Amino acid sequence: MKTYKKVLLAIAALIIIGLVYVATHAEKILLNSLKSYPIKIEQADLNDYQYDFKYLAKLLDVGFPAIDRYFPEKQRLESQKRILDILGDKDADIYTFELELNRYLANFNNSHTQISVKTEARPIYPYIIYTSHNKWFLLDIDKRFGDKQIGLEIVAINGQSVEKIEKELFKFVGAENKISRQAELRYRQVYRKPIYLKSIGLITDLTDNLEITFKDNSAITLKPQKLNEINFYDNGILKHPITEPFYSKPYFYKIYKEQNYAYLQFNHLYDKGVILDGMKDYLKPWLRPLGSVYLKYLFSKKKASGPIVGRYNPEYPFFKDFLTSMVKDLNSSGVENLIIDLRYNSGGEPNLGTELAYFLNDQERLKGLDWYAQGSDFTKYYFPRIYDDIVKKYPQGFSKDELLLFNSGSDLFKTVKDADSLYYIPKDRPIFKGKVYVFARFTTHSAAAMTTTVLLDNGLATVIGTNVGNNPTGPSQYTPYKLPKTKSTGSISSAYLQRPNKDAGDLLEPDFWIEYSVDDFINNKDPFLEKALELIKAPQ
Repeated sequence: MKTYKKVLLAIAALIIIGLVYVATHAEKILLNSLKSYPIKIEQADLNDYQYDFKYLAKLLDVGFPAIDRYFPEKQRLESQKRILDILGDKDADIYTFELELNRYLANFNNSHTQISVKTEARPIYPYIIYTSHNKWFLLDIDKRFGDKQIGLEIVAINGQSVEKIEKELFKFVGAENKISRQAELRYRQVYRKPIYLKSIGLITDLTDNLEITFKDNSAITLKPQKLNEINFYDNGILKHPITEPFYSKPYFYKIYKEQNYAYLQFNHLYDKGVILDGMKDYLKPWLRPLGSVYLKYLFSKKKASGPIVGRYNPEYPFFKDFLTSMVKDLNSSGVENLIIDLRYNSGGEPNLGTELAYFLNDQERLKGLDWYAQGSDFTKYYFPRIYDDIVKKYPQGFSKDELLLFNSGSDLFKTVKDADSLYYIPKDRPIFKGKVYVFARFTTHSAAAMTTTVLLDNGLATVIGTNVGNNPTGPSQYTPYKLPKTKSTGSISSAYLQRPNKDAGDLLEPDFWIEYSVDDFINNKDPFLEKALELIKAPQ
């Protein structure tokens, strides 16, 4: 009997320990459980770097839509052979691996097709650039050099023109348009990492100096420094009293009645419903119950925490409820203009963008984006619901490589009018009938870029800014992966989108092109808001 009790106590203790561990490590467990498409590499003589590269190349071959259109097979095979040889060298390390995979992925020029390789920080050149109107400017620098040259245009580095350097560095970053590639250069810091500068011949050794020449003929000489030794001025964050980014909330608004406008900062296309629904696509079935329990715990808190920070608003768990309250408030206040700021929005669920459009007009039938996917095993594995839709729509059969329409944009509001849908909104919703202005730029990504496109192409808004982060027509949709050996993570595009206005081209061109200058960052000026207020005040 005593032994039996000891066993029960031991089991109880293990259960308690297990529950404590799960509660403490739930986020890590769930993130590590992301699906990874099974690909078997038969070749036995590969090192880990070569194996992972071959895995990623095969994953793109089966998953990236219309791959030959963007990176032709002949070029892919030539590039694969060259990179496999480089990674097979005895001196190849994790930094070589990172550089060569970025070189390969850059050929796709796609913002959803990326890699993140965990590496230890190496010495880096202590300056930060900002690109504006295709020119490089000094945005920040280690304080030991002083601030006299901040804001000056950079014309050459080590005797080579900025134009030439940028063109060479573009071989390591991919994005759908030029301004987004320039942003990727800055985000990935390839312009100040010695390994990339050595690869393009700007320096010959990882410790070489950089001589930066400015338009006024002044120059500074920099050498690589450890990150913890660099003391920047911290320019580059716009702290405007109205439009400063507030990332901890996915959406919030404020009314400026005297100026006759309201400002909506829409930072993430996420809400409670989106988060719960997303588990079905990205978590393995056996871990979904754990995910549900963990999310229920997070939703019970008065303040968002963990992975839902910035993606969940406890005051309005569902975006459509927030929109109902906001539009009622706007209409009762009498303001005639609404500014929707999507500059800080990296994406999420496109249906939340549809919900927003539904509250901005009373038309019954507007056009959305057409969604295409391959009827392949890859789609079936990652997105079984999409694959099931394809099977139903094409009973006569289909080719695995063929792009198939699975979600027509002929009726934008089809989902929000469906009473059985998670995104259903009653027809008697409040509607804002004033003028709408959208702020969007290359930092407006994925579903946020789609939302901008829908509002622009349907004539619902005036867009102020630049090209958005990913083009409205082309490969899209975030699909995560984890490489089997190095455990590096990333994503690839797995769907193909076609914008509502097919005659408008692949790029999203704003109504008014506006970019920041370095002066804007230093003086906390917002040229986007200035342009919107100019339009609001203009005689009608």
